[in-house]
Amino acid sequence: MLFNETQPVQEDVLSRMESSFEVALVIYRSLVGAFVGFCNGESCSWVLITVYILASGFLCFQYYKTVPYYNSFVSVFCGSSLFTYFWIAVNALLMKFLNVNGHIVIIIVGIPLIAYLVKSLREYRIEILMKTTIDRLNTDIDALLQVNKITDFSRGVHRDSQERMTMIGVINLHVTEC
Repeated sequence: MLFNETQPVQEDVLSRMESSFEVALVIYRSLVGAFVGFCNGESCSWVLITVYILASGFLCFQYYKTVPYYNSFVSVFCGSSLFTYFWIAVNALLMKFLNVNGHIVIIIVGIPLIAYLVKSLREYRIEILMKTTIDRLNTDIDALLQVNKITDFSRGVHRDSQERMTMIGVINLHVTEC
């Protein structure tokens, strides 16, 4: 269940970094499943919505910190599903306070915005890591992301000239530091 393919040069689209992200998801699913099974009623719904918001916020933060998948599409899809879960939890809280009809429309309208936000956050996080020197990398996950982007560049996987120039600068900086 927790099998993880961690080689950054794998062609497999589900390759991802070694992190505690999947373990947190399994623990979260187990706890919420048990809580929902034992608790029914109005007072428990407030607690459950609070747990949903806190847990989905934590998972969104973990996504931003680790950017779990190497493949861009899979990573954006995973992040979009996590952020959509947070969006639904916040809407559930608002529906508890306000009696608004059409809340499903609000949720559906927010999903494309969430996908755009996740894609932008992922690109911003990787851009920050690419401009970080080796001495300032805080975790091994940050280093793996940087190595993965350099590997993609060496294989010719780049989108535009700005990304190409950034990668050439990163490689030149890497050569001078090592």
